[in-house]
Amino acid sequence: MTYELNDESDPQMPQGLTDALGDLYDAKLVVPDEVNQRIMTSAREHLDELPDAHSIPIMRYMRWGLATAASVGLVSGLLWLQMNDRPDPVGPVAIEDIDASGGVDILDAFVVARHVRDGLPFSESMDVNGDGTIDKQDIRQIAMRAVTLNGVTSGGAS
Repeated sequence: MTYELNDESDPQMPQGLTDALGDLYDAKLVVPDEVNQRIMTSAREHLDELPDAHSIPIMRYMRWGLATAASVGLVSGLLWLQMNDRPDPVGPVAIEDIDASGGVDILDAFVVARHVRDGLPFSESMDVNGDGTIDKQDIRQIAMRAVTLNGVTSGGAS
C-alpha cells in the first residue's frame, strides 16, 4: 500500500519506518493452543459464576412490567386512533342527526323518507319539527339542514 501526498509541504516519513509499519500490518498473530484453551476455560468459569437471568427476581418483574407496558401502550394507541377518527363534536348532537353519525347529512333525511314511504315504525326523534307527526315536513327540515353551509342553504334560504 502506498500513500501519496499531493502537498509538497507535508512532512515525509522515513522509508524505513514506512516499511517497518507495513511489516507489522502484514504479520500474522498466532496464539498457541494452550493459551487459547486457558482463555476459553477462564471465560467459561467466569460466565458460570454469573446468576441466571431467571433466578434474579427483578428480571422476572421487569419482563412482566415490559409486557404490561407494551400492552397498555398498544391499547392506548388503538383507543386514541379510534377516538381521533371520529368527527369532533361542536356542541350537542343535532336533533336532525337521525342515524347518530355525528353530523347531519342527506342520509338522515333518507332514513325518515324510507320510514314514511314504507310505513315503517317511527321513533320520536324523527319528529324534528315537533308537530307530533312524522311527514314530508320533517324530511324537508332534515334535508335543508344537511345542505346548510354556515347557516345559509344552497338554495339561499336559511
